[in-house]
Amino acid sequence: MKLLSFRIKHYRSIDDSNECTLASDVTVLAGKNEAGKTNILQALDKFNQDKKITQSDYPLEIKGDPEITLTFKISDEELEEWVKKLNISSNLNKAKIANIPIVVTKKADNTYIFESPSGSFTGLLDSSQAKIAKAAEEKAEAVASFKDLLTTKSVSISSLTPDVDVTVALIADITTQLEAAFPPVTPEDQEIIKQALEKITDKVTVYEQLSNMSNSHKKEFFESLPKLVLFDSFDQEELLPYQISLSDANKNRAVSNYCSIVGLDINQIIETTDPQFRIKMVNEKSDFIKGDFGDYWKQDEINLTMSSYGDDLIFGIKEKGKNFDFKIEQRSKGLQWFLSFYLLLKAQANNKQAVILVDEPGLYVHAKAQGDILRVLTDLSSKNQIIFSSHSPYLIDPSRLDRIRLVIKNLIKKIDKKDVTEIGSKAYELTSPTADKDTLTPIITAIGLDISKQLTFAVDKNIVLEGISDYNFIQALTETLGKTDKKRIEGLHLIPCKGADNIPMIVSFLIGWGLNYKVLLDNDAKGKEVITTLTDKLQVNATSIVLVSETDNYCIEDIFSKVDFNKHVLAKPDDYEVGRLNSQVIPDDQKAVLSREFLNKVRTQKIKLTSETKNNFKNRLDHLVSF
Repeated sequence: MKLLSFRIKHYRSIDDSNECTLASDVTVLAGKNEAGKTNILQALDKFNQDKKITQSDYPLEIKGDPEITLTFKISDEELEEWVKKLNISSNLNKAKIANIPIVVTKKADNTYIFESPSGSFTGLLDSSQAKIAKAAEEKAEAVASFKDLLTTKSVSISSLTPDVDVTVALIADITTQLEAAFPPVTPEDQEIIKQALEKITDKVTVYEQLSNMSNSHKKEFFESLPKLVLFDSFDQEELLPYQISLSDANKNRAVSNYCSIVGLDINQIIETTDPQFRIKMVNEKSDFIKGDFGDYWKQDEINLTMSSYGDDLIFGIKEKGKNFDFKIEQRSKGLQWFLSFYLLLKAQANNKQAVILVDEPGLYVHAKAQGDILRVLTDLSSKNQIIFSSHSPYLIDPSRLDRIRLVIKNLIKKIDKKDVTEIGSKAYELTSPTADKDTLTPIITAIGLDISKQLTFAVDKNIVLEGISDYNFIQALTETLGKTDKKRIEGLHLIPCKGADNIPMIVSFLIGWGLNYKVLLDNDAKGKEVITTLTDKLQVNATSIVLVSETDNYCIEDIFSKVDFNKHVLAKPDDYEVGRLNSQVIPDDQKAVLSREFLNKVRTQKIKLTSETKNNFKNRLDHLVSF
């Protein structure tokens, strides 16, 4: 099950977060302090069944009850299992069902409701509702007939009140009362009443079995949803102890995480009476984590060690060249935080059904160590989705700006030349025209830092793009290239702007930094207008400007063949709108969404593109890489 998006309403500083779609692997909630990033992560954590929405989660200045809505996509394998489990016809269009999102909302009273479109997987879960309704109707008819029969035969049953719900348990009580009431009734009438009661018993049993099965399936479905795991701080309880008894080891969260990562069964260690074998088992597992932890922590040469001492486990930090271990609590706050972070996330990564939430990773570590944190998060995202908040440029990968979602509180927008405030914290796309300087600073800094590194080696290849859809399409097309072409674009650095009008500003930065660049523009009226600005005002050389096509009115979408664009981007038939350009067909307000979905599709599926699309892209690539 994959988490596609979330929407949070009336939770602390959040009135309505907007629908926030997620990247396929890592999503970064970027924003300044007090923007509401932490509240978003905490709200997502509250979606878990074992977490409760409480009065303290209600907003102080916003009216409304909290609700947390998550949208999921079921995998083909999971759907196949459920079809068998629900005993549903195998003739279903499973591919269509799997592509319809599953929408689940947690309400303020901590109940969950399905809000999925018609034809979705949750409709299969509810397919038994028609049977349940029919069984309820038949049960009610049988009970009504039974009551009429008792009235006719002058038999009174005290527990059979007008509004009582007849259950299997109640039928046992009715049977007992009938036995007491039967003496005045003729044997023939007694037999008629018994047969009527048997009919009720059958109807009630069928109804309860169907209801229980439906509830069981829904419960199982909720349990199959990805668990959201929040890491927002650490204290002494999160630290590995220097020494702990085997009997207490399973009760310590950090030790449990450690043992989960290395595959050490504490109970097996306890049951082992041979000291030599116990030491051997512990040492073998210690060797595993030494290498793994060292691969991530690059700040100094240290090893994380574990050893057995009698009925105790000993954990320590060993420095290169030292013949003794340090207690973890004796090391820096930064190392303590990183170790706690590493243990929790690695342990959770063993569960592929988890979405890991990390609030402001790296507050305790310096800039270089934040790069280690980003590497851990990226590696873990191959098994688990990651959502983390940050306002640090060192935790933003400038080559993956598609991961960024901006979080802004009380945004002021211009509507009809008037300032209108959007109340509360909201999540926006990176290209939102309303993002302020403070919010964008870490992202701009990340781009600048990366360019500076490239400048050191004189291999910078900066490509300035009109917007995020250009960025998504080019990233996606790049990933479809063969090894030879991929090598040609190594180091290519894509910089999406917030519309073509912002390109001159970015170019002026690059000129000021003395960096090489090229600009990729649509061959439309706006693109030609920007060319005039670049050449006349900034004296940009014509060789630094590349059009997506030499044909007038062609835009980035027109690099695709009509077949590819219809199939892979629009999800339409091959002959859809064949008389119009791709750029004329795609709605402006859907460009970012559809381009991102295409990028995710390329990264998660094997997609074959026509030679027309490939050749068009390679042709533009020839111009872009020729610095």
